[in-house]
Amino acid sequence: MKYQHLLYSKEEGIGIVTINRPAALNALSTEVYSELHDVFQEIEDDQDVRVVIITGSGEKAFVAGADIAEMQPQNSIEIKNFIENNPPDFNPLILKKLIEVLSVFPPGSIVELSNGIKAQVIKINKGSLLKPMVKTILDENYNPIEEELLDLAQYPLTSVNAIVTRKDLTDNNPTFAAEIKLSSLWIEW
Repeated sequence: MKYQHLLYSKEEGIGIVTINRPAALNALSTEVYSELHDVFQEIEDDQDVRVVIITGSGEKAFVAGADIAEMQPQNSIEIKNFIENNPPDFNPLILKKLIEVLSVFPPGSIVELSNGIKAQVIKINKGSLLKPMVKTILDENYNPIEEELLDLAQYPLTSVNAIVTRKDLTDNNPTFAAEIKLSSLWIEW
């Protein structure tokens, strides 16, 4: 199916939905909501898609939020009706999973711990979003180290200091950056 405000592609079991309104900072208009509903229906019907990545086009914003310009002429009754008539389009379980996956430090992101060690986020701790499960991969000087799984929720004195960007990794250890298999879940803020 062709969409006006979305791009959809599928590769090796991964569906990629790109909200494509960069001039409006990918703001979510009623047309975008409608197209998102349609594309997710298409994805739900496709047994080959196992994972979905949602992204936004352009360089300034993933999604700016609701398209306020579209809502300006509406009165409070029209807005109330819009909200009341659209909940069936939003599955609360999908929203919950999306929030869990996005988190503060999403799985796949590379982080620097308070001791300088670099680690890859493996899993989110639901009760402690700032203390994920990580796998150590590099020392403070970006040299490879023996991998170790750490549940940061169990280490009160160790925390995440920062996200390590691809540029940081490439600048400090080009060999490792070339060897590491950066998944499509690599997150840069």
